Amino acid sequence: MDEIVWAINPKNDSLDNLAAYILQFAQEYLENTGIDSRFDFPESIPQIPLQSDVRHNIFLTVKESLNNIVKHSGATEVCIELKLYSHKFEFIIKDNGKGINFDQIDRFSNGLNNMRKRIEEINGSILIESD
Repeated sequence: MDEIVWAINPKNDSLDNLAAYILQFAQEYLENTGIDSRFDFPESIPQIPLQSDVRHNIFLTVKESLNNIVKHSGATEVCIELKLYSHKFEFIIKDNGKGINFDQIDRFSNGLNNMRKRIEEINGSILIESD
């Protein structure tokens, strides 16, 4: 319920609020998983306005990514970074898990496709890599 209230509240429509919410969510979500979390966010995040659909789709993509890490990766560490550029920003999520075998993803699994659709819907780009 908190997530829905956060998503529809227009006072949260800024990058600094999105970053703070992602940080809080990730810390709580990973707390009892045995996965150490590290965050690399700038000390000062400008109040760049974001439309609620942009903010919500980015959050849901980060949430799905963390869910996949917990459920499938076997990782012991995850790092979430926020990088700011002059006309864009990016969230980078890395883990030290076993990686993704794209040939063995269940055909009924929608997680990665949903992540791509959410980011494309807001005219962003997403890159999912596995070493």
